[in-house]
Amino acid sequence: DQARARAVCEQSLSVEMDHAEAEFRLRTPDGRYIRTLARSVVAERDTDFVPVRLVGTTIDISRLKDAETLISLAVESAKLGLWEWLPPHDELRFPDDSWTRLTGIPTQDVRGVRDLLPRQHPDDARELKARMQGVLDGTVEETEFVQRFVRDDGSYLWLLSRGKVIERDEQNRAARMVGTSYDITELKETERELESSRAFLRLVLDTVPDSIFWKDTDSRYLGANRRFAEHAGFEDPQQIVGLSDRDLDWDHLA
Repeated sequence: DQARARAVCEQSLSVEMDHAEAEFRLRTPDGRYIRTLARSVVAERDTDFVPVRLVGTTIDISRLKDAETLISLAVESAKLGLWEWLPPHDELRFPDDSWTRLTGIPTQDVRGVRDLLPRQHPDDARELKARMQGVLDGTVEETEFVQRFVRDDGSYLWLLSRGKVIERDEQNRAARMVGTSYDITELKETERELESSRAFLRLVLDTVPDSIFWKDTDSRYLGANRRFAEHAGFEDPQQIVGLSDRDLDWDHLA
């Protein structure tokens, strides 16, 4: 940091600068390095307006920097994106590059929610608008919603976003909201594959000529194929779920 420290000192002594601020690593007597934040202001100038006296402070920010590093690593490993929204001006702010890493969308291309609308799946727009309206008008403080964004390759990214209002104006309208977005694309793909497998299994069960059913340990039906349901007097196999043999009328088979 020595070269940067010299550059900051030279800037502090220039006639154009009134104050300076910079972070440096300083070595302690025991050989350790600590992170410090140094601030200075011009306290006195000569007749040529050249600074002749500076006053300032140096603060140990090592713990703060360690905490920032841990938070950054946690956010990255959890696949989270951090954001801040100012509804009055529709201004989106991003404290770091976590949101870009998550979505692949450069933050400089996103000045507000309006810039994300073209990328949003049209089926998600109505629900998102309804949820956000409650936040804006003061009826709820926190919200959670799932939305899909189209990637540059045409595929969709599923995001689970959670937000909380931390500031309101005099009319109780949301003035500032902070939140996170979490990538649940793999979870949605797994759900879709599972649903596809269930549909295929249902098709197989409904096409075999035998009656098939399955129960829990209390002898209540957990499911059945269509042939068994019809024998039990039901049109839909789902109608038998939760029932026991005592609930069924087998007289029609007698």
